[in-house]
Amino acid sequence: MKRIIVILSFLTLAIFSGCLKDDAPIDFGSLEPILEIPDGGLTKTNFDEGYLKFSGGDTITFTFDVNLASVNVRDEDLTVELGVSAAKLSEYNALGTGITFETYPEDGYIFENSTVTIPAGDRTAEVTIKFVESTSLMPNVSYMLPLSILNAEGLDISDNFGTKYFYTLGVCVAGIYQPGGKRIEYAGNASDSVVSSTITLDGTSEKFMSVLSVDAVSDAISADTVQVAYADLGSIGWFYNIVFNCDADSIISVTPNETMRKQIPLNSFVVYEKSYDPVLKQFFLKTGYKSSSRKDRITSEFLTLK
Repeated sequence: MKRIIVILSFLTLAIFSGCLKDDAPIDFGSLEPILEIPDGGLTKTNFDEGYLKFSGGDTITFTFDVNLASVNVRDEDLTVELGVSAAKLSEYNALGTGITFETYPEDGYIFENSTVTIPAGDRTAEVTIKFVESTSLMPNVSYMLPLSILNAEGLDISDNFGTKYFYTLGVCVAGIYQPGGKRIEYAGNASDSVVSSTITLDGTSEKFMSVLSVDAVSDAISADTVQVAYADLGSIGWFYNIVFNCDADSIISVTPNETMRKQIPLNSFVVYEKSYDPVLKQFFLKTGYKSSSRKDRITSEFLTLK
């Protein structure tokens, strides 16, 4: 990382002036200017900022600065060129983080200002890029777009902070699922009361299972938590959160999302059965909860990948 940090205290100056009285002064003006993206690089905070999480047709807009790190500002404009770096993508994949990223599809982003200008007397210029949901983005594939400073009129470019990384994370079970099964509402406890109603889930709308969250991505990436609508109640914001082990083709845990959890009695959500068939690519989830009047609601649901 080529950054210029100059810290001079009066105490330090006094000591050096006494001990090195006859030495030539340090010429900081000889240090070469360098171009950087302060919010770029692979530090955890900066890298996490580039995680793209789409939600129903969103356009995600990112704005960041390119910065001229130098002792003095320039007395003329500086033109900076940016673009996608295939080399940085290869470098990242070689780190062995646990995820191999594919090149981000060109129809998934809009980058109109690939050339920006740092005005004379200034140090920064603003860069904007927009990401749009695209049919080219497969939910089970991880994509990366490393946006790098490519040229700045021949000035040096920071190795560690010359690139801003944007990415999506796919997980092995993400995709579109056909639901089946039933949701049963009981007049009281399931063990000793009658069924008040049965809602069939066969033939209901297809469901999209998408990546919900990731662990720390600067060391080892883990993209194993997915979310999918709960029974026929996705329209009111109820979803399963499923932690899935892709290596073992197994479900680790099933929990309600925060919206559902807040709307049912505390600790009333129960998982009776959970399984995954890797041949059929089918989930089976049998879960239950209590209604506000403490009546059992039990859902037995199949989710089959289309």
